[in-house]
Amino acid sequence: MKSSDYIIDFIYKQWTDIIFSFSWWMITHLEDSVFLNKKLRLVSIKHEQAGAFAAEWYARSSNKTWIAMWTSWPWATNMITWIASAYFDSVPVVYIAWQVNTNEITSKKDIRQTWFQEADIVSMVSKITKFSYQITKPEEIRYIFEKAFFIANHGRKWPVVLDIPMNIQRQDINHKKMKSFFKSDEYKKIIDQDLSRKKKIQEDIKKAIKLLKNSSRPVILIWWWVKYSWIKKELDAFIKKNNIPIVSSLMWLDGIDHTIKNYLWMIGSYWNREANITIMNSDLLLVLWSRLDIRQTWANKDKFCPNAKIIHIDIDQNELGYNIPSTYLKIYQELSSFFSVLEKKTYTKAKISERKNRLNKLIQLKSLLQQNTEKRAWKEYNMNYFFDKISNILPAKTIITNDVWQNQIRASQSLQIAKQQQLLNC
Repeated sequence: MKSSDYIIDFIYKQWTDIIFSFSWWMITHLEDSVFLNKKLRLVSIKHEQAGAFAAEWYARSSNKTWIAMWTSWPWATNMITWIASAYFDSVPVVYIAWQVNTNEITSKKDIRQTWFQEADIVSMVSKITKFSYQITKPEEIRYIFEKAFFIANHGRKWPVVLDIPMNIQRQDINHKKMKSFFKSDEYKKIIDQDLSRKKKIQEDIKKAIKLLKNSSRPVILIWWWVKYSWIKKELDAFIKKNNIPIVSSLMWLDGIDHTIKNYLWMIGSYWNREANITIMNSDLLLVLWSRLDIRQTWANKDKFCPNAKIIHIDIDQNELGYNIPSTYLKIYQELSSFFSVLEKKTYTKAKISERKNRLNKLIQLKSLLQQNTEKRAWKEYNMNYFFDKISNILPAKTIITNDVWQNQIRASQSLQIAKQQQLLNC
């Protein structure tokens, strides 16, 4: 089997059915393999940035790993902005750069370039990818591709860049004799670390349940990958049963049906007052994967939720309590595992009435504030009113995309997102 045929067959088995590609001579073998495969659709883009952008936003909207590919330079260097975007927003995309032949790659550090359109893209993107690697031997292909797709989706999702010389893609290989990543010591070590971590956090989860039981004014804050954590139904049931208000970051506005009464909208410097009032008057804040950046907490972090104990749950250990050093409890865990334990009753009889009364007051506040900002007449040119009206005519399963600032803020403040709709903010 030709290695390019193996690669395309592998990609198809990852539930990816579209590849975005910028055609050029070093990529012809792989594109030919796509056409021969007949199961994958090749989208030939006219600019490499468009391909990177498309792959990232398909991944944002579908919870799949998407592919964009091009040659090494200048195409790959034009992609760096979008690779960085996927990195900062934790989006799993596999970017494939097709390099010059292995015998044409510069071997001396003081030589800028040996062959036409050669570039060391792996080094350039090493700090904005979870894994970047140049395949120089055909027998590496199976191991590296298995590792790339696994790494992109394991834990915090990140982009991956693979650089493959042209002579590697056209060589014949016997994939059955190639080493598998999933049978390696490297993979076993990752899985063992996961199991060890889960055992260590059981006591922390028990502490979180106890804190929730004793809280009169708890609030849940959610970040956007929660909607892909397979806990949406559990989360909806949890907040309703426990009378807990829920607020979101800008990136998680479409993770919950906005008609649910517990939803108090979006916190932060530019966002909804009812959400900010809710969170600032809480006595317990349960943070699900949000990193609590400065637009959420404001510059004076000591005044953020001054009377609340903060429980921070994240799959990225480095983010836990980083922006808020006073975080009371840090739990390094997948949300699905956390919620499987948290489904227990997390309130006492003495607290349930108190929580319900508070929630009703917050709902009244939300209604009052929205009347003042969104329901004004057209003649006042009120954008909040405009987006509120658009919400009523959007079809089911609509995907709305925002560019940054004025239109993004107005749309995010006022669009009412239904269950199957998505609002994708960059």
